[in-house]
Amino acid sequence: MDTIIVIDDEAVNVEMLSSMIETNFTENTVYKYTEPEHLLSDIKKIKPDIAFIDIEMPKINGLKLAEKIKELHSDVGVILISSDSSYAVAAFEINAMDYILKPVSYERLEKSINRYKCKKGCQSSILKISVFGKMDVHKGNKQVKWQGSKNAELFAFLLHNIGKSIHKDEIIDTLWSDFEYRRASANMQTAMSRIRKSLSKIGSEIKISYSCGYYKMKMENVNFDREKFEQLSNSLTNIDESNYRKAIELIQLYKGDLFEKEGYIWSYNQQLILKKIYHRILKKLITFFIKNERIDEAIILLEKIVIENINNSYAKKILKKISLNNGDRV
Repeated sequence: MDTIIVIDDEAVNVEMLSSMIETNFTENTVYKYTEPEHLLSDIKKIKPDIAFIDIEMPKINGLKLAEKIKELHSDVGVILISSDSSYAVAAFEINAMDYILKPVSYERLEKSINRYKCKKGCQSSILKISVFGKMDVHKGNKQVKWQGSKNAELFAFLLHNIGKSIHKDEIIDTLWSDFEYRRASANMQTAMSRIRKSLSKIGSEIKISYSCGYYKMKMENVNFDREKFEQLSNSLTNIDESNYRKAIELIQLYKGDLFEKEGYIWSYNQQLILKKIYHRILKKLITFFIKNERIDEAIILLEKIVIENINNSYAKKILKKISLNNGDRV
């Protein structure tokens, strides 16, 4: 059984959505609100699993309210509701689980709740690997501990070359070039043994094989952010109404440069390639929003470029143009 909260400044909307949930998803408990301050005062007591939040409310914007709710209870799945499609980017920016346009149909509601259930069910069973910004490997609440930075780098190097056969001498030259060969080889074998042991503690999704001097990493049923990023980028030759949400998803995946915190020199070329792809998709999405007069969403992405210092001259030029055409919107 899940605990659900519904908030909208219009009581009739709260009742309609709550009734739909209570009638069709009877195993859930629904709490109804029209006043944001009342909801916030109850959050720690209720500890909701799902929050349906109307975006356009007079006292507080639903996006801001969602952030406040997450500060008090981080495990909540936020589903934003609006009659305006222009909030899609902002919804993804705060990691909303879903974004529904009014009027809410039963089919769309069912899809959102099933998405939450699927995500909830998969949290503890799917191995997740992140390499954008900072490398992280975890399953549920279990995070892989590498027992040393060199062990982590060896894993990262094999992951970087996932599916490829890498000769042991290439690994040694890349990671232990300052050591005498025999010592470097011994260090590599020790590190390989340790990362295999670390991975075995969370499951068998990742396999590292060895044959005739070559190591090879394979994995199955793994949520890998770089792999998803590449799949999405390959499907985004052009951005239009049918696929712009995929572009937003790609942008959300990019939480920083490849192995940015670790600073692995051997990953620099691939880091530049992925960064260029990210920037290209970002610019295409901005162009799509401007072309379709979705200026607020374009501004959010342009400001993102300025903050990340990707291409300030481009962003500032477009922002200035929007400002001239739209008065004080920027």
